[in-house]
Amino acid sequence: MEVTVHDDQYVAGVILYDNTGRRVLKKVGTTADAKPNDTITFEIPLESVNGYRFVIQTADYAANFATYRLKEIIGEPEPCRVS
Repeated sequence: MEVTVHDDQYVAGVILYDNTGRRVLKKVGTTADAKPNDTITFEIPLESVNGYRFVIQTADYAANFATYRLKEIIGEPEPCRVS
């Protein structure tokens, strides 16, 4: 999955969470050669990620976050459990 992020200062990285936004599935940080005002495209590896709803959060080094909800089938979503 590619996520493109822009910040007027330094982009720190991107985090992919499960649908609750509590469990981190993948994290990708910026490279050492990143510069202020850069637009960076992060490649999030999706092996072992399964589901159909996720939360993506982008961050800068000043601890500012932007959070997005994503509806996308990735891998093999777990079947519904009936009690």
